[in-house]
Amino acid sequence: MDSLTHIVLGACVGEVVAGKKLGKKALAWGALMNSLPDFDFVLSFFLNPTKDLLAHRGITHSLFFVAIATPLLAWIASRIHRHSPMRFKDFLWFFGLEIFLHIFLDTFNVYGTGWWEPFLTVRWSWDFLFVADPLFTIGLLVVALMLVFKSIHHPKRKKWALIAITVSVCYTAWGGVNKYLIDTRVQAQAKRNGIEVLRYFSTPTALNHQLFYCLLQARDGIYITYRSVWDGNRDTYFSYYHQNKELAAQIIDQEALRDLKIFSQDWYALKKDSIGIQFQDMRFGQILGWEYQPAEFIFYYYIDEPEANALVVQRGRVKGWNREVLKRYLYRIRGGWIQPRIL
Repeated sequence: MDSLTHIVLGACVGEVVAGKKLGKKALAWGALMNSLPDFDFVLSFFLNPTKDLLAHRGITHSLFFVAIATPLLAWIASRIHRHSPMRFKDFLWFFGLEIFLHIFLDTFNVYGTGWWEPFLTVRWSWDFLFVADPLFTIGLLVVALMLVFKSIHHPKRKKWALIAITVSVCYTAWGGVNKYLIDTRVQAQAKRNGIEVLRYFSTPTALNHQLFYCLLQARDGIYITYRSVWDGNRDTYFSYYHQNKELAAQIIDQEALRDLKIFSQDWYALKKDSIGIQFQDMRFGQILGWEYQPAEFIFYYYIDEPEANALVVQRGRVKGWNREVLKRYLYRIRGGWIQPRIL
């Protein structure tokens, strides 16, 4: 999830767990511990882009990291607050919960987390929250600000924090239900259309969990569709993409190609243009793909032309957006039908 979400969730959890013993310092410790795994961004200064993609949400988002970092940080905090009611075991529970909640929450979106690193490189992702979802975050943000400015003696501080956390948990569960309904309907339509689905993937589109972006791996390529939970049983359109995997033989940097294939979990296509060969990670979606076909993919990387990669991930996320596009997008989220236009 985005940094703001981790900060405000951490603060609210801090109030619930340690607010009575640490006062407003519990908010700061909670925000810091819930943000800690994302400190792996410093690795980007030392690694090349493809290695950095694998490092992010890797070891610092693992259960191994929780087990190693929590006792050390709890001991440091217990020394800093030696005169408070909080003891080492209290900080151990508090910090362990915060760090675990970070890696657990990140599992809900498409990038995935390396829970079992350094022992296994498999990334876990359940794919029913977008990386930044305002409806998940807004309640936590409002309550976190209230906790900062209200007196530490206010009798409802813990209640406010619990309500905000509960609302976000329920919103997440709603996303899981939406994903189940959409996956069931998309795969049923694929069967009716005679598409033999070898693998399937779906994830929410930007800033919501009602409109999903779905990939269906067939023997000859990948089919893409967009479906809203409000579409009901109405069929949606499928776009076909040939993955052009034969272009892989022309790529010089085969090590980078291997890294990207691992990162993309094999949901990728290759495309050759005037600059070179693009590696397109299809999981991150398309630029306005819900109303255009064939639309460009948001994530693309020129493997043999690193100087052409000013921004590696999601470089087209906001390309082409304006007020009218936003209106059509909200209409499509609500189940409104938009006939795909050919670019």
